Amino acid sequence: MKAEESLLPSFLDVTNDENALNGISDHYFLRKSKSRSKKTTMIGEDKFFEQFEKTIETMNEMKFSHAVDLEYEQIRRELRIDDEPDMIHHWQLLMERFNIILYGYGSKVRILQYFIDKHLKDRYHYIIIRGYEPELTLKNILIILNRPLNNGLDSLITNHEKLFDELNEMFDDKSQQHLFLVIHSIDRLIQDRKNLMKNFLVKMLTTVRNIHLISSADMVNGEFLWTQQECDQIRLHMMPMNTYQPYIVERRAINGGHSSWLPTTRSIHLMMSTNLASVTYVYESLNDNAKKIFIIILKHFLQMGKSSRSSTMKLDELYQICREEFLTSSLTTIRQQLTEFKDHKLLKFRTDHDGSECLSLAFDLDVVRKFLDSINDDN
Repeated sequence: MKAEESLLPSFLDVTNDENALNGISDHYFLRKSKSRSKKTTMIGEDKFFEQFEKTIETMNEMKFSHAVDLEYEQIRRELRIDDEPDMIHHWQLLMERFNIILYGYGSKVRILQYFIDKHLKDRYHYIIIRGYEPELTLKNILIILNRPLNNGLDSLITNHEKLFDELNEMFDDKSQQHLFLVIHSIDRLIQDRKNLMKNFLVKMLTTVRNIHLISSADMVNGEFLWTQQECDQIRLHMMPMNTYQPYIVERRAINGGHSSWLPTTRSIHLMMSTNLASVTYVYESLNDNAKKIFIIILKHFLQMGKSSRSSTMKLDELYQICREEFLTSSLTTIRQQLTEFKDHKLLKFRTDHDGSECLSLAFDLDVVRKFLDSINDDN
């Protein structure tokens, strides 16, 4: 099996386009470091992204990809980032039956391919799963896991328990064979509402003895997707890996392989916001009263129908609603409930122009709608 070995053709001439993009990110991040008001910050960001979009409108997808890759390469040189780091420590952890998730800034496609070439290729069985593929399902994973068993289409094993038994028989201690799962963007892979994919992976990693996981995570809040119990069960080890590589392969897959994958002002802002999986995970960890309070807050902002980042809800108003619903008995109690939302960056506290304390959402209203729809579907 092969991973993505080459992202772009080396002969592509993008001199003019490279000059057009050269330094644009440096200009943006330098401006970000200057102190200014939040309102000015948002206006400045919008102008930057508008300028960025105008620059790429005249470029085709391949030229844009190559130009971005060249600029990131310059950043890696300045930061002295090694494209082929020593990963012997990662290998040793895997051999000690730990499982690894690489997290940090930048795509991990190339670094995982480098790990395969250096430690796995022609030595061990390994399976590559591209978690950023939007159409990937649990059934696809089951079919992929049949490959080491050399099962054809007429003999595929789709029963979980039977498949685990077969894998255990093949990769037992006596045979001294090992199976390595290399999963790109595992945080995207496990973002299903009922946690079916994650539960399957946890079950497999705890059942099949000589199976090992090395994977990558891209989300800012990716660590919220794993409980401490799950980390302990599968001996999951989160390891920082800042590659400063552009997300070219992942973006192309997520947006269907055409030019719509190019970043826009809206898509960039959404990427920076909290996602549905993170909100769902935090919600599931709450007690019943806290869940009801959270739903009240979300419905309030949704009914206002304005931008979640500019709307507020007075704390006194929330307290009054919660008292009427018998969800809290004091303002101190509700503050304690809200602290968890704040710690997980779902809510922000603000002071209104009249001096009253207010709440505002820290994520987009589109996520609110999707989350409330999923709650209604379950009920």
